[in-house]
Amino acid sequence: MIKLIATDMDGTFLDNKKQFDKSFIDLFFEMKEQGVLFVAASGNQYARLYQKFLPMSEDMYFIADGGSYIAKGPNTLEVFDMDRKKAFLAIERVKEHYPDFKIVVAGEKYAYARKKDHLTKELTTYYCSNKLIDDFDEIDEPITKIAILDPSGDIKNNAGDITSILPSGLQIITSGNEWMDIQRDGVNKGLGMRYIQEHEQISRDECLAFGRIR
Repeated sequence: MIKLIATDMDGTFLDNKKQFDKSFIDLFFEMKEQGVLFVAASGNQYARLYQKFLPMSEDMYFIADGGSYIAKGPNTLEVFDMDRKKAFLAIERVKEHYPDFKIVVAGEKYAYARKKDHLTKELTTYYCSNKLIDDFDEIDEPITKIAILDPSGDIKNNAGDITSILPSGLQIITSGNEWMDIQRDGVNKGLGMRYIQEHEQISRDECLAFGRIR
């Protein structure tokens, strides 16, 4: 018997306008009545996902920031944050080796961009909860990921070189041709799924997943 259904967002559950079929709302509440849990898994920010799924949000699970942030409705369950020293060292090395790249730092509650990087449009497009700051050392909350923008749209060709300059314990995940995420090593959507399975005491055989959740 299926007790939990999880789906990736972009390219799976959402269309090219980043929307889902509204008929799913009725289906969601039918699943709820039958005791089936629903999980939205994404590299996107929790606040953005929560807003997108209203009025269902209070009754579902979220795997956000590529597995770094796990929540049930409005309640945070786990944050797999990065070592703060390593995160700032990674930022400094990227800035040193790739001065044209732009950086957004995602925290537990907010996403941050420097005012001088002129990323207001990108910050507000991808992160509902955001702040513009003078420099990243103003961040005083756990860091879940570092998003890097290559304005030339050629980020994948730099993946190997960027990996080589990262401190140990961090990993990169590419997202399209322009963006790349740096996260704590071993963190991914699959980790989030395993956490929820253990939290709800649901076996793998009782789960159904759509898209890339690993």
